[in-house]
Amino acid sequence: MAEKWILHSPREAPGSLVREAFRARELGLPERGLVSMSFHLRQVLLTTGEYITVVPDSLVHVFNAYGKTITVLPIDLGIDARPVALFTLKNRALSPVVEVFLRAVRLAAAAVR
Repeated sequence: MAEKWILHSPREAPGSLVREAFRARELGLPERGLVSMSFHLRQVLLTTGEYITVVPDSLVHVFNAYGKTITVLPIDLGIDARPVALFTLKNRALSPVVEVFLRAVRLAAAAVR
């Protein structure tokens, strides 16, 4: 708790889940560190070895894509995966970029199942 943390805003979805996980263990949020939604800033600061953050397991390989730069601590916060939904507008053609994105999401979801 005394280390420097990179947290999401407690008013946003990832941050509210982390806040609830800390609250369930009768802990307040860490006081040292910063609040940011920037993935890039999070990655840069983590590689300094001075910060701790909370990310889903599915993102660890992204942080370590160019070599092992971060270490996963063996801590289970008890945060369950949340459902995700994709919405499109009725009678609207999807752009090619959106089609590629939807295919990638469906493949990733199928791999998780």
